[in-house]
Amino acid sequence: MSKVIYKDFAVSTLLNAITASALSMSCQSGDGSLFPTIVSGTVFYVVLEDVDLNREIVRVTARAGNNFTIVRGLFGTSARAWAAGTIIDHRPLAEDFDNFLQATSLVSETWDPGSIADGDEEAKTVAVTDAGMGDWVVVSCNIDLQDLQMTAYVRAANSVRVVLSNSTGGAIDLDEMTLYIRVLKK
Repeated sequence: MSKVIYKDFAVSTLLNAITASALSMSCQSGDGSLFPTIVSGTVFYVVLEDVDLNREIVRVTARAGNNFTIVRGLFGTSARAWAAGTIIDHRPLAEDFDNFLQATSLVSETWDPGSIADGDEEAKTVAVTDAGMGDWVVVSCNIDLQDLQMTAYVRAANSVRVVLSNSTGGAIDLDEMTLYIRVLKK
């Protein structure tokens, strides 16, 4: 999967008309530099839009100066013929936001792990609605962990396991803490 790249305020118009089957297009002379520079493994999207608010989403797979190599009619739009002067607008799409990491609600829970000997660990399982295998877990707490390591992972559906590990060289007795857990959907 290619990385989608962005550049602010990249807008131009078509230099020449394109047909519905065209796989390349050109923007106005000198405007190509307004758009992202594509390197290996990257793409960007533009919206073609006319005065009647007809729109087509296009993936740009290569750009050389003012010339774009494109994939047409994406995300529910259809490839169509466009006149010279049609707007080429590089903007965020709903698809971009759908691909952002989605997080569950923040869950907090109190925990008093007691004394943890050097080389030992203490664990707590916390219910987190919508947690699923393979999701990422971010965990923090409201006290100094005194060099203990705290990790967390999804143990089963709707279940997160928080582990405190002690490799400090001596026993550590922590006070009661509040855990803060957030799961990021894969």
